[in-house]
Amino acid sequence: MPRKAKKKAEPVEELKIEEPKVEEEKVDWGAKVAKAGKIILGILIILGGVFLIWTFLPEFLAVLKGLIGVILILVGLLVIALGWLD
Repeated sequence: MPRKAKKKAEPVEELKIEEPKVEEEKVDWGAKVAKAGKIILGILIILGGVFLIWTFLPEFLAVLKGLIGVILILVGLLVIALGWLD
């Protein structure tokens, strides 16, 4: 059998990977300050709610006891609706 001539390897071109130009990101300080303000406001509202519950704990517990029946009715309706749709 005659031997096939081997093909000469072609030179491989080097791939030049260009790094993308990184532009300086513009920081929107107004948005950051607004976000921080909202977080601080949310924490203050939570602390105010905890303070009011602690201050009016007997009244809060009385209202909570009164809501137990309503909550049970709503949970029952939800279970019926889920069973009906299943």
